[in-house]
Amino acid sequence: MEMLQPGVLCAVILVFAVFQSVAECKVVIVGDQFIFPVNCKPGDSVTLYKALTDGGALQVATYDQHGGWKVMEEYSDRMISTSSGLVFTRTQYIDGGTYELNCSGRLELVQLEVVVASEKFVTEGETAVLPCYYDTDVWWWEKNGKLLCNSTWEAGCSGTSAGRRYGNLSLILENARLEDSGDYFCYFKDHGKQEPRTPVVVRLNVTKRKPHPTPCTCTAAPRNETPSGPEQTNLWKISTLVLGVLLLLLLFIIMLFVYGKFRRKLYEQVERNHQDAQPGEATTSV
Repeated sequence: MEMLQPGVLCAVILVFAVFQSVAECKVVIVGDQFIFPVNCKPGDSVTLYKALTDGGALQVATYDQHGGWKVMEEYSDRMISTSSGLVFTRTQYIDGGTYELNCSGRLELVQLEVVVASEKFVTEGETAVLPCYYDTDVWWWEKNGKLLCNSTWEAGCSGTSAGRRYGNLSLILENARLEDSGDYFCYFKDHGKQEPRTPVVVRLNVTKRKPHPTPCTCTAAPRNETPSGPEQTNLWKISTLVLGVLLLLLLFIIMLFVYGKFRRKLYEQVERNHQDAQPGEATTSV
């Protein structure tokens, strides 16, 4: 069975078999969270349906006092129950449509419109242009449900009246601030129509401006430059002197080593001569 397509006009009159109610319109961006408003009385048995184009209804979830909420398998991957009620954790485009909340026979209707938002990224202090184009005389911009400006009161918006005469309804935010981040809705109507068309949605992201680097006032380390003539001569003299001292020290060490060996050999020779002379002295005595 084919589902109701999102973008159906809000605030329409829905006719059922034995009753007639006005739907409450809710607009949500695809991928965002949506909480179904549940205003049933304590003790009510509650069932949530989604209306189908063939006149039937698809059961979405049920509630009773003992078992709590039970979500049908088709929605179990993206719908949960909380203390606030039923929650779409991430809405899909196909979730748009008309929902009927049956509270023990008392009906509440919600027209859910799922829209796709374009994203705009600017840095704090820059000018943000939020695009919206449609040939109409009736339009308005909203943010968080608050009216920013419309076709009869443009004080809250920046833009060119000439451009809007040719269908350019874009919103211009000069010197963007961090608090300007959010979702902006551009609504408009066809000529002679009462109901608005599907809004254009822009999600604005204002990032914090990075501070300019502070100029360095410290003294840079001197570069390795080639010494001048006098400096090079002094450097050569010092190097020669150090080298000469090292050579003299090495020569002195060699001389000590040679002198030590010579002295040791001389001492050994004297000892041998002394030992050779002792037998002769003993014979003479006899």
